[in-house]
Amino acid sequence: MKQESLNDYIFTHHCIPTEVCSNLISIFDSMNKWEKHSWTTPALTEEPKYIMTQNVDDEEELEVSWPIMNIQEMMIPYLREAVDEYRLKYGTVHSNLDWETSGRDELITHITRVRINKYSKGQLMKAHFDHIHSIFDGERKGVPVLSFVGALNEEYEGGMFVIRDKEIKIKTGEILIFPSSFLYPHQVTKITMGTRYSFVAWGF
Repeated sequence: MKQESLNDYIFTHHCIPTEVCSNLISIFDSMNKWEKHSWTTPALTEEPKYIMTQNVDDEEELEVSWPIMNIQEMMIPYLREAVDEYRLKYGTVHSNLDWETSGRDELITHITRVRINKYSKGQLMKAHFDHIHSIFDGERKGVPVLSFVGALNEEYEGGMFVIRDKEIKIKTGEILIFPSSFLYPHQVTKITMGTRYSFVAWGF
């Protein structure tokens, strides 16, 4: 299948049962271990390093939480299923990227730790692209290849996911996949009512 534009590589796959999504929300709200989201930006120093900086007002920034290991393990099969569907659709687009015949049957070999995102009324995520440095610690090396955004609920207003100026309503249980590239800037608009729950991860 020939892809005509960059938007053709934005893909949504429904694979997470609604009850699993609801249970995840209940678990994380009961744990109540939310913290303000921070951006990692390079510091201009003689020895390059990364510092955590807030790029939007604290009042507008979403909250995040990290799952315990058993929840991480529960989410991985859904992410792998979505990756398999993505690979089947795009893996043989170019003759020199024919994973089916070359034996290189994986677009990615690792998936990062899942992060849960919570957007309350008045919160958002500003426009950015996923050049994620913090997932590599010196021992794990690579570059982000695929970005994953999963929706856990729809009981909110506002909070639209916008990528390349295209609005996408991600439905409960769906995982959105797109390349982790500067060509795919994205954001979440401000929540006007309710609370938006989602999760993110990256493949490399």
